[in-house]
Amino acid sequence: MDNKEDFKEELKDALEKSKKVLNTSKKILKNKLGESLINAGTYTDEKIKPAIDNWMSDNNYVMKENSRLDKLLRRDPYQYMRLHGTEKSHYKITNVIMYQKNEKGEYESACNQSGTLVFTTRRLTFSVLSNRGALSTYIPIYGRYNYIGGKERDYIVYSIPNFLLTGNFIKKGQFKEEWMPFQKKENMMHWEIERDGILFDFIVDDDFNKKDNFFFTNDLLSMPAEHLISSMIYAFRDTDFYPKWEWEVNDKNMPDMDKELESEERIDLISDLLDNYGYYWFFGKSKTKDEIAKILNKSEEKLEIKSEEKKDLNLEEETKLKSFVESTPTKKFLDSKNTIEEAQTSSLAEELEKLVSLKEKGLLTEEEFVAAKAKLLK
Repeated sequence: MDNKEDFKEELKDALEKSKKVLNTSKKILKNKLGESLINAGTYTDEKIKPAIDNWMSDNNYVMKENSRLDKLLRRDPYQYMRLHGTEKSHYKITNVIMYQKNEKGEYESACNQSGTLVFTTRRLTFSVLSNRGALSTYIPIYGRYNYIGGKERDYIVYSIPNFLLTGNFIKKGQFKEEWMPFQKKENMMHWEIERDGILFDFIVDDDFNKKDNFFFTNDLLSMPAEHLISSMIYAFRDTDFYPKWEWEVNDKNMPDMDKELESEERIDLISDLLDNYGYYWFFGKSKTKDEIAKILNKSEEKLEIKSEEKKDLNLEEETKLKSFVESTPTKKFLDSKNTIEEAQTSSLAEELEKLVSLKEKGLLTEEEFVAAKAKLLK
């Protein structure tokens, strides 16, 4: 009898110790390993997930820049889908098929594998398995690549800043090929990026529609650039994105949608955004982090030079004006006037060149180009 009681006590102690060990292990996992273990199916404890949001990824399980895995594998956060700074993802869609327009104007498959679409406060990206990931998931029998062991498709092959997506809406039930005939038609999505001749077909679940992600995205893409950028910075708290931008907001951090920029101001905004964030626009392979650092440094230098030139120009104009007042000879006045006219002509040529460049890139319609040009020539 005593032996049984002793056994029960020992078993109880052993269970208590095991419970303590398990709780300690959970804490270690929560702080150290987080998402990698959940994705691999090692842990599914809901209590671990909030820690992931603050450490390796956001609530859509899009990885953040400078994660330990990136450092370990020496992967560039600009070539892989990694959130930069305060960037946030709106959603992530897997099993997406990408098409590209050929010379005949017809869409054909652009990749030998399906990929992942991620829509963020800054961009839209399409990612596939990296070469290393693809080799590790190659199935010789079928001669194709596949998902094995939870491999993430996060090597970016196409990316575009969302301020260039205006008017490129997601449409329902318009698949180029209905490659999943047993799915609900309302869950079939078709997203065409006309400017780049790119098309995405994908299936979403009912939850995607319930959360109004479809309407939410199209609402954003119907905004002019200044409202879109302001929403991303103020409403969605991507605070280190385009930090020099200022816009009126209400007490709920919602941008003032009644206020709009003039056409030429919007052109300047898009041009400046391209200078700073043009590296988010590519098909094939992105620039490296080092190359992007140089671009951003040049952009800052250019801004400082412009600022200094503006100060010098103002000083020069003040000097000339003083000279006009103090001296009366006609020749001097005419020479100074010619100098000003030459400077104005040079500035006008630069502005016209900028307009032509934006039109060639497809960022201005013919009507917008003509209107902006006419206003400039006035």
